[in-house]
Amino acid sequence: MVLPLRLSFLFLVPLAGAFLFPDNPTIGRAMKSDEILAQRYDIHPQQHQEEQIVESSDAHVECTTPTRLRGRCISIYECDSILDYFKQRILTWEEREFLRKSQCTGATSGRQPFVCCPGNGSKPVVAPATTVPAGTASTTPAGPAATAPSGDAALADQLVGGLLPNPKKNECGVSIGMRIYGGQNADIDEFPWLALLQYENRKGERKYSCGGSLINPRYVLTAAHCVIGEVERKEGKLVSVRLGEYNTKTEIDCVTEEQEEICADPPIDAGIESVIVHPGYQDMAHADDIALLRLAQSIEYTSFVQPVCLPLTDFRASKTGEVNFVTGFGRTLQDSRSEIKQKLGIKVYDHARCQQKYATKNSSITTNQLCAGGEYAKDSCHGDSGGPLMKLQKVWYLEGIVSYGNRCGLEDWPGVYTHVPAYMAWTVAAIVRSSSNQSILILPGVTIVMAKVVDCVLLLLLLAFIAVVRAQEACRTPDHRDGVCHPVQQCPSVRDEFFNSDRVLSEDEIDYLRKLQCKTKDVTICCPDGVTTVDRNPTAVRDGLPNPKAFECGLDTLADRIIGGNYTAIDEFPWYALLEYQSKKGERAFKCGGSLINGRYVLTAAHCLANKKLDEGERLVNVRLGEYNTATDTDCADGNPDDCADPPQNFGIEAQIVHPGYDKNGPYQHHDIALIRLDRDVTMNNFVSPVCLPPDEFPPTSPGLNVTAVGFGHTGRQRHSGIKKKAQFPVFAQEECDKKWKNIEVIGEQLCAGGVFGIDSCSGDSGGPLMVKRFYWIQEGVISFGNQCALEGWPGVYTRVSSYLGWIRQNIRR
Repeated sequence: MVLPLRLSFLFLVPLAGAFLFPDNPTIGRAMKSDEILAQRYDIHPQQHQEEQIVESSDAHVECTTPTRLRGRCISIYECDSILDYFKQRILTWEEREFLRKSQCTGATSGRQPFVCCPGNGSKPVVAPATTVPAGTASTTPAGPAATAPSGDAALADQLVGGLLPNPKKNECGVSIGMRIYGGQNADIDEFPWLALLQYENRKGERKYSCGGSLINPRYVLTAAHCVIGEVERKEGKLVSVRLGEYNTKTEIDCVTEEQEEICADPPIDAGIESVIVHPGYQDMAHADDIALLRLAQSIEYTSFVQPVCLPLTDFRASKTGEVNFVTGFGRTLQDSRSEIKQKLGIKVYDHARCQQKYATKNSSITTNQLCAGGEYAKDSCHGDSGGPLMKLQKVWYLEGIVSYGNRCGLEDWPGVYTHVPAYMAWTVAAIVRSSSNQSILILPGVTIVMAKVVDCVLLLLLLAFIAVVRAQEACRTPDHRDGVCHPVQQCPSVRDEFFNSDRVLSEDEIDYLRKLQCKTKDVTICCPDGVTTVDRNPTAVRDGLPNPKAFECGLDTLADRIIGGNYTAIDEFPWYALLEYQSKKGERAFKCGGSLINGRYVLTAAHCLANKKLDEGERLVNVRLGEYNTATDTDCADGNPDDCADPPQNFGIEAQIVHPGYDKNGPYQHHDIALIRLDRDVTMNNFVSPVCLPPDEFPPTSPGLNVTAVGFGHTGRQRHSGIKKKAQFPVFAQEECDKKWKNIEVIGEQLCAGGVFGIDSCSGDSGGPLMVKRFYWIQEGVISFGNQCALEGWPGVYTRVSSYLGWIRQNIRR
């Protein structure tokens, strides 16, 4: 049923934009009801598709009304036919839409509400209502059914074929009238996309603690720290999302306008079907602090529940000094938490200065983050975490997500926000991919993502109107990552790596770019940015060595610590092997490392297989692959149960092959290299895959350039690290190495690296890989020995793998 709307309430309802009302001649005296009403109308001075400006005069601009009558673009106060027609009567949604389409830009309108007023004084003719099928989410509150996006295919791609609302058609970001520390109350229907996240602790007590933004009928965008990590310990389990809330202390929210009580619809509480956290999220570093919530039900839009717009490719990011808005129920000056929705305008803060400020707190600000605020007592605080930072660009766009800050409302300390434009590819791909309860219907030229349980009538309407045109084309990169076909300029990782630098690309890189091209009508590449790769399906090579050019090895995702290094990502360096020994007393311990080089062999140091302790009865009993944290049975990234590694794989030893030139009793550790043949084939997955060995034409890393070591050895604080770590340090010039190790002969089959205080690989990492990134990871060395650990000016010594390729090939078999 089409609900009526009182005119006095019309201008509380989101229409065309969100502005304070302009200057008008009634200010300074008592206003009539129609003037108050017009003041609340907030007609946005934009040109609609229905408006046709034909000529300009000194006084007024001529225009065409929604019913194709010639008219004048004048103030709504001067158009008696429109005011008389709509005043003191009940308005349908169609009449309200007519008013919206009547907006125009006058010659002297500025920010005044101007409408196209019929020149002959004729009354408005409003089109009859269009029935909206049950369950269909309208693009304007209770309005007519949405029609299909048309024309620009690129726009359709950005909107995921209709899954996201279209800002160009005012399908989102429409609001009149944010917590907000130092803020003020919002209007009852202002910012209708704000979501409240509810948590339940172990006692069964529930509370709201974070915010979010509704972006379509099924998804809420929020901060990753609002769904995993510390919030789970402090607040409990995330159980539901509330939409349309204005006053948390009242069941029905009402305000009084001109002695008339106006009440909102009851809030909508929705369960959570699934949580999608950005794979790069790091709790301590606040990196990639963004997450999606898929609601358990589709939300029906109302005057108080509407989506915000997401930034498209033509979105203009805010510059320093521009004012954006935040909204929420967080801390205010008067109370620890506001009962009423608040709002606050804050200025965008200079990015370079923000980086400098937070560097003093050992926090890194990236280009994927935005800083805003920094005025005393004006800020978004803890209660607004995950909430929106919004920019008005004809409609409201979600430019940022409240992430963190240095306390709250401190002078010259801006808050830090996740910059949403940097995560549009991930957001779009996650929405398309997240549908465990969705199926994908593919027709010629049309891809429709729909719920499994879809009303037949709705499906027919979707097909008839082609309401959803086509989703972005999914693809697979040559290095086995999932992606989406995009123009190069819309793929920052590829654009910045290969096109925004003056370096000469290698043949491998040029070949990679060729293979990266999508088979689409337009020139696009397969872009992995923001797309979660569930399974890379690495190739298991058991006969010979894997081919780097076919990306059969050296693959890892993201993210560095051994001494002075950093934690690795959970699936980083998936070739790393732990060698486990059993003493004569039966005690087991991991004491060496190694590298998986194909589906059956591990490369390690000879001294890990031939040494005095082994002669005295200690035995190598197990090789473990896919380990990340030796203290946990199941390894999960930052404790997130939805981002866990496959179980580690343990292997017996079928054969140990020590280089014949190695002398375990000699002083030099020459030819310190060995192979282990496992007792069965390895199961390849995202957490277990081989490293590349140097190709025959491999040029060694030049002195001064960094190489990377990985392992579970000394960390400087404890004997062994329970978590896999990595460190970067430079290669040492051979002549300098010879001077340092003047009592030990360092031969051409060895290389030196390190010598930086506090950064080195240590004894616990013996046998592990020394690697260099040459488009894919190549193992350049095997950790052999050093002078104590991480001493300034004392490099470690590594076996040079490229010198032993012939020996390796001779000793591996199927």
